[in-house]
Amino acid sequence: MRSHEERVAETKRHIAARQRKELFKSIYVHKEDVEKIMGFALDWRELPERKASRIIIEKTADLDDQAA
Repeated sequence: MRSHEERVAETKRHIAARQRKELFKSIYVHKEDVEKIMGFALDWRELPERKASRIIIEKTADLDDQAA
């Protein structure tokens, strides 16, 4: 049997995961505005099977170019 503290911790993790998903959705509805302000497209990954979602910026870089 799990302790009270373990049940509380699990509940907090569940609430935090739900809040992260809600935050992603609240930003995603403004996707076009966000990308316009940023000046480039972003990779929006809701990841419904995961606890968190991601907004990814990809940039090509030459790691050998020390001037960059």
